[in-house]
Amino acid sequence: MLVSEKAEMKLRLKSGTSIFLVFFGLIALILLATTRETVRVSRREREATLRTELRTLRDAIDNYTLDKQRRPESLQDLVDAGYLRTIPIDQITGRPDWELDFDSPTLGDPVVSPDLVGFHDVHSSSGQVDLSGSAYNTW
Repeated sequence: MLVSEKAEMKLRLKSGTSIFLVFFGLIALILLATTRETVRVSRREREATLRTELRTLRDAIDNYTLDKQRRPESLQDLVDAGYLRTIPIDQITGRPDWELDFDSPTLGDPVVSPDLVGFHDVHSSSGQVDLSGSAYNTW
């Protein structure tokens, strides 16, 4: 009878261990799937925030240029003049390291004049690409 009880105990232990391993494996798979989707959603959210920040920066540049009849020479000019509270963080790089465009403006800018000095556009400084394949620094 002692041998039979030992065998039964080993069988219970094996089945309990197997159930635990299957349960642990399922939990791990769920966590992996959730993490992958969370990263995808997080990236979409960062891209949406980047678009909003770019629009805010460009509006501030346009308003500054129209009001002052000159372009800003730095993002700090926009903060000092009250067009921005702070220089926003680039959601892709995680730093306020925006790329300023000092080239000649194109049609559609509020004040198109070759005499104006300063920047007229801003882009992300990231070299990464978005979910659709376009580079963030071309937005």
